[in-house]
Amino acid sequence: MPDRFGSSYVIDIGGEKLLFDCGPATTWKLIKAGISPTEINSVFFTHHHFDHDADFPTFILTRWDQMVPKDKLLKVYGPTMTEEFTRGIIDEDTGLFAHDWKARIGHPASQVTYLDRGGILPRSKP
Repeated sequence: MPDRFGSSYVIDIGGEKLLFDCGPATTWKLIKAGISPTEINSVFFTHHHFDHDADFPTFILTRWDQMVPKDKLLKVYGPTMTEEFTRGIIDEDTGLFAHDWKARIGHPASQVTYLDRGGILPRSKP
């Protein structure tokens, strides 16, 4: 089935959107459905297989990059390895994408874009 992807579900409880799992193409599917990643402040993983968490790096960094002017901390819940998995993406020293978010924080052109969106420097880390 060419139009199906991995698991990902949004539950809206009184205006608070909760994301359950973050399988392939989750970020794209959210945007296509009219939901900005910035509207989601909590992610829950049922388990860690690629079809449930492969798009998490894209989601977490897109959400962080677009989250202005107020940065809301993303809460991530799940089974064993969830914290290690998350740190493996964004940890300042060892995270796979640390070089990316550090460049976005420190580069003058990126700072101008952030300020144009309504952000205030210094920019927070993801």
